[in-house]
Amino acid sequence: MSADLIKDGDIILFKNFTDSKRMDIDLSVIIKPYSHLNEFKADLMLSNGSDKSTISGFNFNNANIKLNNVSDVLIILNNFTDSKITDNSGVDNSILNNSFVLKSNSVQFILFNDCLNDTFAFNDISMNSSNSIFIEIEKSDLTNIHNNSFDVSGDSVKLIASDLSNSTNLLYNDVNINASGNIYAYFANNETNDKILSNTILINDLTNTPIAVCYNNSQANVVKFNRINSYSIDAQDYAIVIDGANNTITNNYLISSNGFRRGDDAANSTLNNTVRDNLPVHVYVSVNGSDDGNGTFDNPYQTIKKAIEKKVGKPAAPAKKPAHKANRSARLVKKVEAKQAAK
Repeated sequence: MSADLIKDGDIILFKNFTDSKRMDIDLSVIIKPYSHLNEFKADLMLSNGSDKSTISGFNFNNANIKLNNVSDVLIILNNFTDSKITDNSGVDNSILNNSFVLKSNSVQFILFNDCLNDTFAFNDISMNSSNSIFIEIEKSDLTNIHNNSFDVSGDSVKLIASDLSNSTNLLYNDVNINASGNIYAYFANNETNDKILSNTILINDLTNTPIAVCYNNSQANVVKFNRINSYSIDAQDYAIVIDGANNTITNNYLISSNGFRRGDDAANSTLNNTVRDNLPVHVYVSVNGSDDGNGTFDNPYQTIKKAIEKKVGKPAAPAKKPAHKANRSARLVKKVEAKQAAK
């Protein structure tokens, strides 16, 4: 787009931008629809110079948004239908308060590649897809995914996948997956220093063995205060599987294998990881036991009083969600806008 026509800070109004068009923008602008004519079926490219731009108010349908080496871009209050967002080498970009309806198969819908401190928050996602990934995180640091609502069906879906990244934060998300095939809510490879906190994840796999949270060759990640229920046909699933070292799985509420595996038993971990204090727990009592024992089948307590202390002595999971979603969303938007104005 020519700087002779538009300058930094201008508002660009689009009128039903369709018919396989493409728009390239290299200025800091506000991109909005003209009146109610908000259909967008094209490619929108933001590149060097378009830092601090805002994209708002569109119905994106089979469209592509591509951010190339830009920062502080805000994508907010849009509807996405079978559309993609790709962020390459972005910094502090935010995708907030959008609605996603996704039905295409074998698709990677959102990609954070070589990014720093990007945020995906307060979005509503309805996904019915096969062999797809909703969010792919590649070689990125401090990706923040929080307060989103995911309703997923289909076959063989990775909701969020991360590879060779650091410090991904998954917080206060609600995930409901009712699908078949190989199902993962979060799949991470060669990951370090993640925080997976206070999410609610419910998976019902109609054919195979799902895994809510799966780490491969990963270190120093924390999975805490989550509520995870996993069900499958073969009843051999785990809520969490971790391969690596120095990872921590504590204070979660975990049920898998159709209720057979609970608490710590619902986490499958290699050595050198910490798995403890996950609920619910079975506490055993026997007249031949001892209150100096640990309440297991092989080493039961002697008194019900001690068993009750053991049962209620652990923190409940997940932790209570902070504030109302709309209030927290508004505060985050103001924070992003203030940052845009300050730079």
